[in-house]
Amino acid sequence: MSVGRPAVGLRPIRSNTNLRRNQHGRYAQIGEGSSCAIKGYWPQFTTNLWSRFVVRYWQPADGTPHVGYQGMWMKEPVSGNWYHVGTFMYPFAVTGVNGMSGWQENFTGYGGIYVVDHAGGYYHKSGVWQRANQVQFTSSGYVRLIDGNTAVRSEVANSSLGNNVPRTLTLTGQPALPTFDPIVLSGTNAIVLGTHCSCSGNCRCPVPHAHLQGGSFHQRQPDRNGGGDCF
Repeated sequence: MSVGRPAVGLRPIRSNTNLRRNQHGRYAQIGEGSSCAIKGYWPQFTTNLWSRFVVRYWQPADGTPHVGYQGMWMKEPVSGNWYHVGTFMYPFAVTGVNGMSGWQENFTGYGGIYVVDHAGGYYHKSGVWQRANQVQFTSSGYVRLIDGNTAVRSEVANSSLGNNVPRTLTLTGQPALPTFDPIVLSGTNAIVLGTHCSCSGNCRCPVPHAHLQGGSFHQRQPDRNGGGDCF
């Protein structure tokens, strides 16, 4: 999983230990213009289970001009815990995005078939969640709808299937709204004063809020997924 470098000045400012950067904390130059990338063993990925990702974009709360931020989190499918992948600073005010893109590539010389499933894409803008249920494939491979048209599967290097890309698939079975994790309350306390009740406690929302604009999507890698780079 890599994060590209769309503009001069994109800088990783906080990252998970598996997110590689160069020694100066600036551009990692993993290759082809990437600013940083997840490489090697990444324990939060589990084959045949859906991993959920959230990307959020925002501007500084103090109104600092010409600055924007992007943060990314992933949900580990076994424990249900959320992990911070990384946060990046842009040299301009981020007001919105018009899509997400990625790729699959076999850079390790793996000779087998590798597969990635995508589903549950949504974006949040101006206080409203919207479906992002169209997935466009532009290079090569074999793609098809699965799971009752709620997901799409992309297979690369499967000679028995051939190639049916470029192609755009619409997930017609995708629900209109995403499924949210429950809000967790702890340390609750209630005090009754006459006819009034005062309540206190700690509230934690496992899913990062999309304050300015953000998105959520799911990704699954079946067992036969091999070496490669996917985002």
